[in-house]
Amino acid sequence: MPRFSGFKRLLWPLALALLAWVITQLPLAALARAFGPVTLSQALLWGLLNLVIALLATGRWWLFCRCCAVPIRYWPLLIVRQAGQAVSFITPGPQFGGEPLQLYWLCRRGDVPATQAVLALGLDRGFELWINFAVLAAVLVALQLPAGDFAGHRQLGLVLLGAALFALPLLATLATRHRTALGHIGRKLVHACRLPASAPAPPEGFVSAGSGFDIPAASAALILSLAGWAGLLAELRLLLHLLGLPVDTASFLTVLAALRLAILLPLPGGIGTLEAGVLWAFQTNGWPAEAAAGLIALTRLRDLAALAVGFCCLKLGSGGKPGGDAGKMDQF
Repeated sequence: MPRFSGFKRLLWPLALALLAWVITQLPLAALARAFGPVTLSQALLWGLLNLVIALLATGRWWLFCRCCAVPIRYWPLLIVRQAGQAVSFITPGPQFGGEPLQLYWLCRRGDVPATQAVLALGLDRGFELWINFAVLAAVLVALQLPAGDFAGHRQLGLVLLGAALFALPLLATLATRHRTALGHIGRKLVHACRLPASAPAPPEGFVSAGSGFDIPAASAALILSLAGWAGLLAELRLLLHLLGLPVDTASFLTVLAALRLAILLPLPGGIGTLEAGVLWAFQTNGWPAEAAAGLIALTRLRDLAALAVGFCCLKLGSGGKPGGDAGKMDQF
């Protein structure tokens, strides 16, 4: 454990050093010019896309909460999610890290049993992780195909991706019935997150908590996840359009793969890795460094806005009363 803690303390200096190196490779004057071509309507569209993505992700979690009989409405759950996202952003690995806070709020401030809260959040993160890796794997496979063979293998790639995605509802439904594994993992999470001792977490509790989860619910969650991914792709396409870049399928997938791989590395906020990934992708596509600086500036502006919203939600949620939202799920 001490070695791991020391490694975590090194992450920020490593991230900042990598960021400093990337900055030396970019024309800083282009950072200011990146916002010049953005009109008010485009900025509003950009903000709307990010709002829709957040609403869809929260909708999937809320669906799992309903399946697990978690008594919370949609809008309080949105606040909990955004607050957790802010914590995840500043911890090593920007995709995860805020889950203990989210579980704490659900169990202590929302008066939700630990078994139900852990299972609902576990299903949500499991779906997110599976789909993210399935899409990323499909993108990487597509990039390995020769340019002339891309169209010919596209149908095969779509079939493989579809099989990976649509196997998810069945696997998730089977997982909720696996009593021993869920009980073992759930008890460890309850202990690690220091959830209320009064909320027991026997193995049978995880199975009964997920009794409302079935194939139709999992399929609806998959549709919400794919809609969220469509929003992510649309946002990236919009940003590249704002920079006036000639985008084809291969170049778009190169940038997408670089961005997704960057945030998988254990650096807070993907600082340094995201910038390096964008620079590499633009050099691979033969695009100018000024455009890379522009995309980095726009991406980080979005991150700062999301971080500000998350901390506002953190402040808003911490001011609530414990148990104040219990039993209100049916009122939404």
